[in-house]
Amino acid sequence: MATRRKSSSDTVDGIREVVLKNWDAFHEVVSERNQYNTHLVWRGQRDPAWQLRPTLDRLLWKREIPGGRNVTNPIMRMAQAMRRQPLQLQYRAHLEAFRLATRGRRGAHPDNNISENEWWALGQHFGLATPLLDWTTSPFVAAFFAFADDASPAPTHRCIWALSTIGPTEQSRRIAAVHAGPERPPIVEFVRPMSDENPRLVNQGGLFTRGPDGVSIDDWVRHEFKGDIQRTVLTRFSISSATRQDCLRVLNRMNINHLSLFPDLTGASRYCNLGLEVGAYLPDLQTPTP
Repeated sequence: MATRRKSSSDTVDGIREVVLKNWDAFHEVVSERNQYNTHLVWRGQRDPAWQLRPTLDRLLWKREIPGGRNVTNPIMRMAQAMRRQPLQLQYRAHLEAFRLATRGRRGAHPDNNISENEWWALGQHFGLATPLLDWTTSPFVAAFFAFADDASPAPTHRCIWALSTIGPTEQSRRIAAVHAGPERPPIVEFVRPMSDENPRLVNQGGLFTRGPDGVSIDDWVRHEFKGDIQRTVLTRFSISSATRQDCLRVLNRMNINHLSLFPDLTGASRYCNLGLEVGAYLPDLQTPTP
């Protein structure tokens, strides 16, 4: 079968760019034996221009305190002081505030003997800004998240990232082995929480990455694999937004939709709402006239 690939770059600093004409091209690419590997994790994003940066990093980097040095409000002064603190201290304060706020809200006998990353994962599930980034083991689940939202203004392309777990894990081990000091080393961790409090994570084949404080995953790869043209650690697929409805209809027939990925009333509501946007999406429930 002739490929529908529009253009493909060479690997530069461990990263490869692939621009595809349509959804069918992505399906073809990930079905190729040399692409569909079990060591890859996937992430869908609405806009190819977005970096692989978690919500907490985005909030801390964008936060601006009006008034400069002349503010007199004590709350604003405290916010300024927090912004000048190292990111790691800000992360720690944010997590401790979340842990304190969860008291009495996790059932009668909550398990508090969980790791820092599992606390972050729990918060991520309930909307907390965290240093974790969502990924999935399924390229098709990633495609769903890339195309599900009807963005306005509509981007010309949607983006699906594929990240190898091999290169970052090996490089992070080397970094951690020579790291000195109490602070967290500048590594990329793959976080697979064992908590039972996030059924969505199971349905989505989900996991997380945690990168260095304040550094996007793509920037980390460029730095740690600088000059590497042999290994493709990270691939960014850009797919035309014009094929959004085709993509969502096909994924729905594969049972990849809000119903399967969000096993709650939120998923049911979003599934029905999407049926208003995408033609021939919901099942025909009309009873034929005898």
